[in-house]
Amino acid sequence: MRLTLSTPGFTVPPTMRPGDLGRYIPRAAMLDPTLEWYALDDGPARLLPSRWLQDALGIRPQPRLELADTVGGVADWCFRNGLHAAIRIGGGANLVLVEDQTIQSFQASGGSVTFTLTSLGVGAGRLSAQLDLGAPSATARPKDYSWTSSFDFTTDPVVGEFVEHYRMPSDGTFEGDDLGTADAAISSKDTIKNAKFLGATIVRSTTAANLQQGNGRFVQIMRYLSAIWWNATADVLGATAGNLEWRLEPHPMEIQ
Repeated sequence: MRLTLSTPGFTVPPTMRPGDLGRYIPRAAMLDPTLEWYALDDGPARLLPSRWLQDALGIRPQPRLELADTVGGVADWCFRNGLHAAIRIGGGANLVLVEDQTIQSFQASGGSVTFTLTSLGVGAGRLSAQLDLGAPSATARPKDYSWTSSFDFTTDPVVGEFVEHYRMPSDGTFEGDDLGTADAAISSKDTIKNAKFLGATIVRSTTAANLQQGNGRFVQIMRYLSAIWWNATADVLGATAGNLEWRLEPHPMEIQ
């Protein structure tokens, strides 16, 4: 096997092992933060995992060389199996962008998930039906999510009061606080002690018909999720279903 650099002048012998790489490629070149490193196994260029570089060089690369571990050790695999591998030097950097996906709507009717928030009383809460974010065997799912809330009141509220928002993750067997998976009322905050607090939507207007809207973000690893609202204001939420909604949007990362 022969390992080569696309820049002329660096060639290493077929008998080289991964731990010998530093003998043939200058240390300064490996540490240069402007370089991009790739592995080839007779196919398209792919990023080397940073931990393989660390093992090969006996050093810790600078942050620009902390590359995404997207190939599962392809370079080391090439060495062990005698395939051709190459490292290419090039300028520039990859962009890690956020991709927007389909929004899931939690509301009394017409949404993705049933969440009956209409006329939610003072000092009372509501649990949504459970959302399945996707089976890991069927699809890779994102871990980053954003949420938005929207609601009004039946009577004029007080500026500074708030509605609290929580999520209850589940693995599909254990439902947090044994709340179940269906849209249901919550009569006491003692029953949601293990729910994950997401934030609160703070009342900004004293007019009952004005929509109060908030937002936030969170990380979710488990497959299932239920939303929870707790009305900590002194006024009952509105009675029009279309005005009361919690929205969830996944944000997977995309490397370009």
